[in-house]
Amino acid sequence: MDIDKNFNTKPLGLHWNCKLDPFKYSVNVLPELRVTKRIFLSTISQIFDPLGLMDPILIKSKIIMQRLWSLKSNWDESIPSELHTAWVQYIQELPKLNMIQVQRQITCGSPISF
Repeated sequence: MDIDKNFNTKPLGLHWNCKLDPFKYSVNVLPELRVTKRIFLSTISQIFDPLGLMDPILIKSKIIMQRLWSLKSNWDESIPSELHTAWVQYIQELPKLNMIQVQRQITCGSPISF
């Protein structure tokens, strides 16, 4: 792992300060003018959450994708306006993930003797 002078590293695609010990997410998703099923899937695939800590937030994108699949549209066809509106609202909320820090703490209590 590369550790910079601020004790930051990126295990599993997450930002981790190994001195203070929180995990942080870095989400940089730009809205597209013309959204297709291909662009939609590509965009949500960029959000990497191997620990599943953001699943309650990311589930909304999966629900929208499921609705896209049910329409049986082509990969490069623009998505319907109803889903496009839901997508734009979702994308506007994603930068808030950058403010979330998940504290980790491993402590060793006093040993127990029998």
